[in-house]
Amino acid sequence: MKSLYFIAIIPPKEICDEITSFKKDIAERYESVKALRLIPHVTLFPPISLEGNSEKNFVENFKNLQLHSEIFEIEIKDFGYFNNKKNSVIFVKPLENTALKNLQKQIFEAMKIEELHYSFHPHFTIAY
Repeated sequence: MKSLYFIAIIPPKEICDEITSFKKDIAERYESVKALRLIPHVTLFPPISLEGNSEKNFVENFKNLQLHSEIFEIEIKDFGYFNNKKNSVIFVKPLENTALKNLQKQIFEAMKIEELHYSFHPHFTIAY
């Protein structure tokens, strides 16, 4: 049986609360409730289904992560939209953040999943 894995960063409570208020507003106005099921986060490594040795290797790589990141702040500004394979996504944009990009790059390289192609587009989903 396959298991689903992804790696994300969860922002401080103040940002989570602000993003959740946007989600609630959209859910009330447009009945778009799916995004309310997820805690606000920025995906650093996209969801991937794994089993057997692939799963064991992924978990072992995660356990052995040695990240070198400075402390950084995430500021949010503006909204955006993109088409996803399953759903269109409306999101809140974090401001350009080099430290966040470096952290994502370190994680992606450490997880050693070569067949996965992922374009990092940091965002906080507020609606589908």
